[in-house]
Amino acid sequence: MLLLFFLRRNLRRNPSGHSKGNKSLFPPAGYPPLCALQRLLRFIKILQISGKYCKYPFKAVKLFLRTPFSGSPWSSSQRFCPCFFSSVPPVLIRKVKKALLGRVVMGKRLILVTDDRFGSYAEEEAVLSEVNAEIHVVKNWESCCMPDLLRQAEGVFTNLFNLNSQIIRQLENCKVISRYGVGYDNVDVEAATRKGIWVARVPDYCVEEIATHTLSLLLSCARQLPLYRKSVREGAWGKGEPLPVCDRLQEKVLGIIGFGHAGKGFLKKAMSIGFRKILVNDPYVDEEQIVEAGGIPVPFTELLSEADCLCLHVPLTRDTYHLISENEINRMKNGVIVINTSRGPVIDQAAFVSGLNSGKIGWAGLDVFEKEPLSADDPLMQCPNTVLTPHVGYLSRQSLSELKTKAAQNILRVLKGERPLYPVNSPL
Repeated sequence: MLLLFFLRRNLRRNPSGHSKGNKSLFPPAGYPPLCALQRLLRFIKILQISGKYCKYPFKAVKLFLRTPFSGSPWSSSQRFCPCFFSSVPPVLIRKVKKALLGRVVMGKRLILVTDDRFGSYAEEEAVLSEVNAEIHVVKNWESCCMPDLLRQAEGVFTNLFNLNSQIIRQLENCKVISRYGVGYDNVDVEAATRKGIWVARVPDYCVEEIATHTLSLLLSCARQLPLYRKSVREGAWGKGEPLPVCDRLQEKVLGIIGFGHAGKGFLKKAMSIGFRKILVNDPYVDEEQIVEAGGIPVPFTELLSEADCLCLHVPLTRDTYHLISENEINRMKNGVIVINTSRGPVIDQAAFVSGLNSGKIGWAGLDVFEKEPLSADDPLMQCPNTVLTPHVGYLSRQSLSELKTKAAQNILRVLKGERPLYPVNSPL
């Protein structure tokens, strides 16, 4: 239909070389005439451009047809764009880009989503409607419109995408980067600070979920549920080879490393189990807070040597990278249970697999891994004394809604000239 529309407009050309009522399809007097085929190919190119930038090509075509010629668009200054069949005049590229980004530039404030993990952004749109913002989900980072989007964006949502310094340098108008989640190791905070951009996160959206998931992994390991499940499925039902026998948790010592939101939430749930004692290590938390919550503050090395069950709740920083490595594993009790729902690189995975295979580590419940997703041939897959989940400790309908709302509130506050809810840096 669009091609017929073009041909109809093309046939209305008058003898002087101009189209009646529209001087954008044909060059003015003094320019070399273009044959109908050339004009048709150029029209198709515009449609291609529209498909690259926006789902509303009619807007691009309409503006293209109204664009007057200026300068010498057919001169040797034409620019080659690899996305199209041949060279396209820069003036047309600029006009079409502006049209196709029109939903953003027409009074809207552009907010980018670097990686789409949710599909729907109703919560974000509801929050940001107060500042007339438009959310644009990046589908293709190789698209030739990305420089324009990065230049216009006033805010950025990011999930697992690596927001490095090279990308941050292109954020000319950005005021805030809001990370969906607790950690922010995938964002170059120093580069953002130098650029004057706030970095924010959401540290408290899934405290209940993480605590419940940690306890679930701990109980599964302590009761050795994977082995019992295997026995039932194979029809053994305890016949032949004897089933493994577990110990009471009430006689065990629980160790918690990291006492932030997740660590505190887990301790509350763990109190109901009746552990003999609960040891806690966190050099950044006052010991009185640990005691008031029901834990016993101890040094890191003492916790490693005394704990029968060890749960990690620390962020990933330079200090916590490979916090649990070969030396720390050697300090642990034989048959220790290790649970990690924080960050995968906190554990040296190669040394950890060796500990599992040797029996030094009795069981492990892991929701996070050094490299995600975990490959099918990863050595961890061959360890029968593990309970593995695909980084879902945070997940529930309620936690997702809270995460999306609070991440949007971080951006809203900055666009209104305030501090974000949960700042990571101080760029001002």
